[in-house]
This record gives sequence, C-alpha cells and structure tokens, in this order.
Amino acid sequence: MLLAFSGGRIPIALIVMHILSVDLGTDEEMSPGDMMTLLKLRRGRYSLVEEDIAADSSVVGRTIADLDLPEECVIVAIIRRGHLILPHGDTMLQTGDGVLALTSTERLQRLAEILGKSTRPFRD
Repeated sequence: MLLAFSGGRIPIALIVMHILSVDLGTDEEMSPGDMMTLLKLRRGRYSLVEEDIAADSSVVGRTIADLDLPEECVIVAIIRRGHLILPHGDTMLQTGDGVLALTSTERLQRLAEILGKSTRPFRD
C-alpha cells in the first residue's frame, strides 16, 4: 500500500500509523528480499521503503555502520519481532528484520542491492 498525501507536508502521525499497520500485519504481506515503497515525498524524488531481510542476505549479522549506504539514504527504523527499533551505527541486522529507509529515487536500486543478496554490501 502506498500512502498518498496531496499537501506539502506529511503528518508524522500518518507515517507512524502506517508503520504500525504494517507491523501488525494489517497491510499486504511481503516476502524477504522484496522492497516495498510505503510513501513518496517531494514529488517522487524520495521514498520511504521497507525491505524484509532474508536469511541468506549478506547483511545478516552486520551493523548499520558496516553497510556501504549511498548518500541520500538513511535507515530510519527497524521492525523486529513486533518492536520498533530506532537504529544506530552499532545496531546489528537480523533475519526477518523489517528495515525502513528513506532514500532518493536515484539510490533506490543500490539500497535494494545492499539489503538483498549483494556480495559486497559492507565496507572492508
């Protein structure tokens, strides 16, 4: 489900309500490795997306700081076993984590590669 809002600013309560509806299973199901766009901002230039981390993803067991995230991309929350986590650099990703990220449209594919089955998603 994609949230749409015609005004200039998205109320934070609307975003939180949507995140909670996804967390409670009231939204459509997604498979690990499938990135879902939850919200488009600034006339589609930016997106709030969710990616469920698959068991075979190369980011499992890695920290946020280890990820080679592109500019204009930030992980804003992780949904883990029904709890919302506000991540920091030392937050470790686990199988089944729902990763919420805000990214520019130009960086969306790179983010999907990093969180999916990419062979080099972290810094050496």
